Amino acid sequence: MSREKVIGRSVPRVESVEKVTGKGNPKWLAEFIRKSQPGFEMKEEKGPVGDPIPLVSSEKTAPAYALIGDGDLIMAGYEGNDNA
Repeated sequence: MSREKVIGRSVPRVESVEKVTGKGNPKWLAEFIRKSQPGFEMKEEKGPVGDPIPLVSSEKTAPAYALIGDGDLIMAGYEGNDNA
């Protein structure tokens, strides 16, 4: 598994995007995240070639999760706070 972190400045919060790479089952992982995070919902978008991309998020809480293929998990949110 590899991990990358990108931080950019946004007033008044610091945005954070992390990518975790490793083989896995994206539908199982998305459902696990949804069940373990109160208020989170899962929806599925289509990638550029029609691949399913599960998205797990909440309007009230960060981070949001996107599972790309069976190898990448993207987490996006804000540093240092519990709210979106």
